[in-house]
Amino acid sequence: MHRQPDHVMAFLLAELGTSGSLDGQQRLVVKGRFAPKNFEGILRRYINEYVICIGCKSPDTILSKENRLFFLRCEKFLVVFMLWLALEK
Repeated sequence: MHRQPDHVMAFLLAELGTSGSLDGQQRLVVKGRFAPKNFEGILRRYINEYVICIGCKSPDTILSKENRLFFLRCEKFLVVFMLWLALEK
């Protein structure tokens, strides 16, 4: 997926409505109990919004942030898309 762990963590925790942290091995530790299916659905939504290219559906993308806006650059399609659903950080 090649994304910053803090960005993925912030998205997941916001969607789950809970708190958590990354342990020493960069694994997400979430407070609370959640069904694996719900967790998987949120992770799939993250991938669709912040990983998959809007134009060609390739996962070969780079996520960058400029002035509170996220941009998704496709390495295959060679195009940049501005993402409207930006996380504050």
